[in-house]
This record gives sequence, C-alpha cells and structure tokens, in this order.
Amino acid sequence: MSGPDGAVARWLRPSIPLLAAALLGVAYLSSLALSEGLVLAAVGLAAGVGLRLRGPAGVRAVSPWPPLVALGGLALFLPLGPVPLLAAGFAGVLYVTWLVDDPDRPSGGLRRGALVWAIPAVGVLLAWGGGFLLPASAGSLGAAGALLAVALLALAYLVGRRDLFDRDALAKV
Repeated sequence: MSGPDGAVARWLRPSIPLLAAALLGVAYLSSLALSEGLVLAAVGLAAGVGLRLRGPAGVRAVSPWPPLVALGGLALFLPLGPVPLLAAGFAGVLYVTWLVDDPDRPSGGLRRGALVWAIPAVGVLLAWGGGFLLPASAGSLGAAGALLAVALLALAYLVGRRDLFDRDALAKV
C-alpha cells in the first residue's frame, strides 16, 4: 500500500481487469476501426475508474456512466451474430460486477453481491440461448429481448434495495 489511505490497494480491484478485458474484446469484435474501438474502451474504463477512485464524493456518483457509454457505443457497432452479442452481454454482466465491487465498501463485495450479477447473467444466457433455440424470426428476438429486459428490471430493483442483499454499514446510507 502507498499513501495514507492505501490508494494502491483501492486500484487493485478484481473486477477492473475483467471489465477491461471484456470491453477490449467487444472493441475487437465491433465494426469500428480497431484503434477507435480500443480508444473508446480504454477512455471509458479509465474515466470510470478514475472518477470512482480519485474523484470527490459528489463526482463518484457519475463514475458508472463512462464505462456504460463506452460499452453502449461499442455495442452499436457490433455485427449481428451469436458470438458478438454474447460478448456484449458478458461485458454487461462484468460491468455490473464492477459496480458491485465498490472500493468504498469493505472487501468481499463481489461475494456479497453475487445475487446482483447472477440475475443479469442468467438473463443474458437465456436471451442468447433463446436466440438459438427459438425459430429464426422477429418473435424469437422479441422473446430473447423480453427475457433480458426482465433480468434488467430485477437488477434495477435489487440495486435500488441494497438492504436485501448487502447488510454492511453503507447499505443503510
């Protein structure tokens, strides 16, 4: 650790390299030029991590936006196909994992928040599996999208009610 607050330990979160790898993978699979995709992924992740770890308390509230905007921007340029869409869904689940792995909470946040990232993971797998198992039509895409939307609504409910799955001191704030 270095510094009075252990700044290096705050940077060594297990979800940051996972999210970085996922964003870089989505950038590689997108139809953007490789350099543009990599820059978008790197800037989005660096801005989010930097705001989260170094910003004042009021600015930390906007730290989830840069990686989400980067992921959304990269997803817009993904070709339609099972592998790119699964990669984007997997990156979304790792984004939620990064949100759960908050450096202001005591260690063990990933274990405590397993329910939070498990719900969108199941939704992504159901939507992706539905794309293969259902007949190839607009209806199957709608069914897969509906499954993913239900998973995201459940995630939004759980994140809004942190006291349901996380009983540490910050959950009561």
